[in-house]
Amino acid sequence: MSLPLDRQSIKAALTQAGIGSGDMVLVHSALLSLGLPQEPLTDLNEYYVKVLQEVVGPSGTLIFPAFSYSFCKGQGFDPHSTPSTVSGLANYCLKHKLGYRTADPLFSYIVWGPAAINLPPMSNVCFDSHDSMYDFLVTHHAKYLMLGSGFFFTIWHAEEDRLHTPNRFYKGFSGSFRDHESVEQRTAYFYCRYNTEHTMRDHAKLDAFIEEQIKKGICQRVPVGKSSILGCEVAAMCAAYREVLQRNPWELLQGPALTRAQMEAQIPDNYHTQVERRLYPAIKLAV
Repeated sequence: MSLPLDRQSIKAALTQAGIGSGDMVLVHSALLSLGLPQEPLTDLNEYYVKVLQEVVGPSGTLIFPAFSYSFCKGQGFDPHSTPSTVSGLANYCLKHKLGYRTADPLFSYIVWGPAAINLPPMSNVCFDSHDSMYDFLVTHHAKYLMLGSGFFFTIWHAEEDRLHTPNRFYKGFSGSFRDHESVEQRTAYFYCRYNTEHTMRDHAKLDAFIEEQIKKGICQRVPVGKSSILGCEVAAMCAAYREVLQRNPWELLQGPALTRAQMEAQIPDNYHTQVERRLYPAIKLAV
């Protein structure tokens, strides 16, 4: 059964999910799963960006995943024009030059709001546990919001990186980074999973994990439209995931557990890259 989906109902749901004025919010989305709002609109992404801006207010900050995976595809990366493959909200900000974009050619973020001005330089190691978006979010007591069905919480790769989980390894990706007329070669590193079915997330186990966090009060799921929204503290969700990894790093994966040697024998690749850490400042989108 569908519930109302308009500005009033969305704002009420956001409030119930713990999102309010002055908050810093990491926003993932599957907007179409919510259905179409009942008000007339010409741009769905604009509609939600403006609703979110109204809810967090002028002192709040919105962060959208603008992941491009450009270097993985052998392509260059231009923070001003390379689109996000995961967020229409990020692409709306990119099109209208709203905020700043972090300089990660694989997992960049677009940050809108007063905190964007003070974004620190960030590591070229994706989801590094320090000098990274993870570090920025936890330090600023940021909240997480999932608009629509699903659960995309890529920031917790930082916990896997921090604990050196056995299902992953460092791999470097290189390409050209363009900022206006300046072009340079850069390398980004990601703690990639071994590409076998054993290391893939088990969605039933993940769903059970989320339901457990809801029962504990760590997350709030609020029905709206044809689906729901989910809100929580970034640090609390990362801590819950860290507990799982410390208990058993294979617990939410398809498994069974394999040794690194067994996985490397199955999938030949360039393993154990020597990581060279560097820090890069975010790029202001406005010209």
